[in-house]
Amino acid sequence: MKWHEILGIVGAVASILGFGAIALVQRIFRHKRNRFAWCPIEPITNNNVNHINEHPVDFLFDIRSGKVTGNPSDLTTMATGKVTLNQHLINFVITERGRYVIFGNGYGTEEAETIFTEKNAAEFCRQAENLGISVMSYYSDWIEKLYSISRVKDTLIIEYKVKGIPETLECEIPRISN
Repeated sequence: MKWHEILGIVGAVASILGFGAIALVQRIFRHKRNRFAWCPIEPITNNNVNHINEHPVDFLFDIRSGKVTGNPSDLTTMATGKVTLNQHLINFVITERGRYVIFGNGYGTEEAETIFTEKNAAEFCRQAENLGISVMSYYSDWIEKLYSISRVKDTLIIEYKVKGIPETLECEIPRISN
């Protein structure tokens, strides 16, 4: 191998590492700019999760109107995989724990309303950590890693990873007043 070929390989490796470092720094600073962001030192992790393609099919629904938009006789209009999981996450987060007896005591969150309105950044982080633990416990079969929870205006953003999709997913959860 000639010296210019070695320099070319070293340059390519340096570029790849550089872009990876830039992406990491951007992710860190994105959360630093937002005072309402919780990011654990290490992601919260579940082991032995199912592949996202195995997640149950469900009706598509409009969370704001509460109307079902999917048609059970036409599977192309039904929610599958990450779409279904996001719908379930939204319902879980906006449902106050214990509000609906049919779901049982473990469904929903203590922070269903307050996390959308909390003005103190430290209290937001405490609530987001509790929410993250609840989400990871309830969805232990489906969510592999939870990276962060942040709030932008009236929307929570949960950043997570599932088995079967290489990239990180985001679930945007709008504030729905009861």
